[in-house]
Amino acid sequence: RMWYWFGFTQNDINITQTTGNADITKLRNISGKVHGTEVDGALTYKAFYTEGDKIKDGRTAVPNRSLETTWDQSGPSPIYSGSLSYFFNPNFEMSGQVSKVDGGFALVPKAGSGPGTQIIVDENGTWVNTFIDFASKRPSKQYAVRGNNFFSGAGWDHELKYGFKYRETERLSISRYGGDGVLAFAGPGGLGGSATLYRDGIAGDDTEHLNLWVGNTMLKGPWAVNYGLHYSSQEGKQAASNVPGNAILPCTSGFNPDGSCADGGIPSLMFSGFDPGVSWEDIMPRAGVTYTFDWENRLLLKASFGQYVDTYSNFDVSFNNPVAPSAVTYDWDDTNGDLLVQPGELGTTLLGTTNFDPLNPTAASSPDRIDTGLDAPRVTEFLFGGEYELARNFTLGANITHRIRDREWYSPLVDLNTGAPLAASNYSCAPIGTIAGVGTFSEEICTLNAGAFSSGAVDASRASILT
Repeated sequence: RMWYWFGFTQNDINITQTTGNADITKLRNISGKVHGTEVDGALTYKAFYTEGDKIKDGRTAVPNRSLETTWDQSGPSPIYSGSLSYFFNPNFEMSGQVSKVDGGFALVPKAGSGPGTQIIVDENGTWVNTFIDFASKRPSKQYAVRGNNFFSGAGWDHELKYGFKYRETERLSISRYGGDGVLAFAGPGGLGGSATLYRDGIAGDDTEHLNLWVGNTMLKGPWAVNYGLHYSSQEGKQAASNVPGNAILPCTSGFNPDGSCADGGIPSLMFSGFDPGVSWEDIMPRAGVTYTFDWENRLLLKASFGQYVDTYSNFDVSFNNPVAPSAVTYDWDDTNGDLLVQPGELGTTLLGTTNFDPLNPTAASSPDRIDTGLDAPRVTEFLFGGEYELARNFTLGANITHRIRDREWYSPLVDLNTGAPLAASNYSCAPIGTIAGVGTFSEEICTLNAGAFSSGAVDASRASILT
């Protein structure tokens, strides 16, 4: 015996912005499922497929974005899943499942990101020429086996559940700031602006998650009791990558005595990958009890306890990935008025950096760090509640839940030379005071002192992730 279904939907959402630019969206979904039984119903099989896609023509067509800087977005993200379940006897069932997600999407500016293209914000605050080109592939695979046993013992009926699940998730993200790797803000009359030169981000990572669990539900008269343990193991690595240098200042003119690039730019980078050394292993207990006081009116009280941990995501693994977008920022005067940055128009004073140490420009490592003692953030939950059936098919219920979250992370700014978090003495604070037309505020604004970092610690904007 088998049944199946297939479906297709598409929603068209067409918007015309106040600028006259069109923002066209198509939400498209294709789905299908097959479900069947064999061997007198003992064997059940299922197969499922769905493909969702969000197609946009002219995304972010807002007043300060010219048409050529708007994005065209596309996916899709197909999902495949298949499972088998078999009853060896009425009291013993095993099932297995395999699934795959080919996740990913792309945001492509209408002007593209070919050679010579730059992202410019003109003196009126309008984005022109092109925009960030971004693409991300996020495939994942998952395998699971589950078992159920039903039996009686010591006067109780038992349902024993156990199993394991393994999931691997990969991610490759590519970020490009125009073909020249430039994002610049023009000043009045083209003078007094700033230009940030980027090295493309081509960052990949892989995470693995293993879960094992066992639990028992016991039934006897008005009592229902459940208890169990859940084991979780999580780890991840950064993938190898080769990234070209900045197109207009690729650091091909040699190096200064202090190690910085002679042209002030960003060189190409060969990254062999990195293991942050973070491996999470957690054992989480869970238990609950329900008692029915009155079978006629169904007065029921319940209590439960459980622990849960966060997922070690690909974004956590890549916190200090050196092949994420890297940048240096300089003063810029558009002396020829063409709204394009040329090397000769840049100032010589470095205004700031992102994910890059100019005094060690070829380093295949980031100034950021991940604490190898990092633990998974954890939630401990207590629940108390009850239900009362006032009439047939009408029940009132109330729950009180108390959650405690611990092992949180924080990301302090650190001195790159000593590795120590910055102290309060590294900041200068002053009251906000009165803001015209808004009000008076007693809160303070704190800024880094000019001498907060000793010589060579040039990246004051980056953080280190610590427990």
